[in-house]
Amino acid sequence: MATIWDLLAAIGEEGDCLVIELDEVQELSSISNHLLPLLANIFNTYPKIVFIFTGSIFGLMKALLEPRSTSPLYGRSPARLYLQPFTKEKAIEFLRRGFNEYNKPIKDIEMEAVERLDGIPGWLTLYGNNVAVRNIPHRIALEETVAEGTKIVKDELEHFLEGRDRILYITALKAMAISARWRDVKNVIETRRGGSVNDATIYNIIENLKAAMLIGEDEGVYVVKDPILRSLLLTSQID
Repeated sequence: MATIWDLLAAIGEEGDCLVIELDEVQELSSISNHLLPLLANIFNTYPKIVFIFTGSIFGLMKALLEPRSTSPLYGRSPARLYLQPFTKEKAIEFLRRGFNEYNKPIKDIEMEAVERLDGIPGWLTLYGNNVAVRNIPHRIALEETVAEGTKIVKDELEHFLEGRDRILYITALKAMAISARWRDVKNVIETRRGGSVNDATIYNIIENLKAAMLIGEDEGVYVVKDPILRSLLLTSQID
């Protein structure tokens, strides 16, 4: 890491603003013990070096966005930019532009992907790559997208649940897979627990799920936004 520090220090001393993007940052979790102190030193010493982190909200992203008091990044919470699901119109345009780059017209049958993937940019990107780049037929491409997405969702949910009450969180998510209000969430959790659960616990569960972007809220109604996660919950493939 000394070499990286020397490189960044040399760049930082130039005086110009520099933007460094790290994609799929959760894959750096194996070196997080070295990376986090390095980032803290850069932030303190060279404020004109700006990092953009993209990737999963779980794993290392959690360490970056929600640093513990013992973390070198504590007190330096970065600004957050969430990529929200596309509307149907934007999702169609997103695929159309991507297909155009490969001189591939979008077909009516491929509109099924927009409906099934529900505007989630990551899944649309994966599907578009399968069709336009890998030349996989629509039906197979869509099924491969869902299969790969299922693996990703399961893995990331496991990361999120680490250190949390699995039963309560899964119970809450299953209720929200259909849609649920605060009282509904409390009722299903108390039924699952077999006794009363204080309001603070319910509040923390909901807020943690919102912070992880596993659920959305609209006028007091909570719902799981990702269609793949929603399907897994409704078919009891996650317990």
